[in-house]
Amino acid sequence: MGCGTRAHRTALVRIVRSPDGAIHLDRTATLPGRGAWIHPDRGCVQRARARRALARAFRTGNLPESVWDDVEELITTQ
Repeated sequence: MGCGTRAHRTALVRIVRSPDGAIHLDRTATLPGRGAWIHPDRGCVQRARARRALARAFRTGNLPESVWDDVEELITTQ
């Protein structure tokens, strides 16, 4: 999403828009819905955020700040 580099799914973090429209971090990469993958890297996350890549991928205008907070938290704990 952010840098455009391809990687194996085990090296990426999945964010999902569930069928009911809720957007959240998918820690197990198994939840149903439309998924977007991003590197767990601050630079990649910042680029995706600046480009509004997730909002475009999920075809929504509003992306909860809690999603970005969850991704940042995941990065710091890894």
